[in-house]
Amino acid sequence: MTYFASLAAPLEAAITSLKKHGVEEDKLRFGGETPVPAKIYVPSFADSKFQAEQALGDWAENSLAAALNEALPNHRAVAYGFSSKIIAGEDGFKEHYVKGIADTCLFGKRADLLIVDRDCILPDDISNLETVDLSGDVAASMGAIEVRSSRMESKVHAEYVISQLAAGKKVSTPELNFTVKVEDLIKVYRWIEVHDKPQLYAQVFLDAVYAIGIREILEYIGTASKLKIDNPQRSRKYTIMVPISTGHRVGDVVEYPNFEVVDRLTKNGRHDIYARPVGGKLTVNGDFICDLLQA
Repeated sequence: MTYFASLAAPLEAAITSLKKHGVEEDKLRFGGETPVPAKIYVPSFADSKFQAEQALGDWAENSLAAALNEALPNHRAVAYGFSSKIIAGEDGFKEHYVKGIADTCLFGKRADLLIVDRDCILPDDISNLETVDLSGDVAASMGAIEVRSSRMESKVHAEYVISQLAAGKKVSTPELNFTVKVEDLIKVYRWIEVHDKPQLYAQVFLDAVYAIGIREILEYIGTASKLKIDNPQRSRKYTIMVPISTGHRVGDVVEYPNFEVVDRLTKNGRHDIYARPVGGKLTVNGDFICDLLQA
């Protein structure tokens, strides 16, 4: 059975569960191309909060890639996600943004990292190469990893929860989660449909790394007795909270990063000031990650 075929039953159960939890049927159209929106809203600027989140995400992705390249003797991680260092409001951003949406509608969401043979000729960064031109390289790959970052320390949070519960207090978040947007899950599913390759979510906390496969996410959604779904009324973009214990701890932050202040002057005279992580080091269990991709 192919990886894509193995998703059929878990997906059916997940869709049934999501409908029971109030997710509208028109939000659950998995498979096939997605029509490109007639009108695409392009952000006109990126505030300091967004840039700080982007910087943390870049650090998580680069640090995980470095850890994987150190841990995997026969494979390496290359930057694959359709992304750009151009910030909203800068020249060229609109064209790149619209192109990325069109590409995702057609081929699905490209994950941040692609795991390829160590001796393949691909450069370390293929994020700006066309999806159609990379189809053969993806076919030869082990799979892909979507990297998520977090400002949390998982062990400190777990200890905090234990102490609060011991004191008879309620805790709003008893366990940290993989946050999975339904619309992103549809885009990832489309990518798997096109390429028939597995994809993992890797959550990089500031002390540890957890990973979970897309099939495991679907299985959790379809079988969880208490499924927590965040539904902002304004955006109606459903986000599923998947406890990190559903996944696997695959690595640790062995060197905490430093943070440097960035002061960026925009074209209209505004200063965007935020903290950017630099340095630090992750270690990962490469064999375990390979097993997850091949499961």
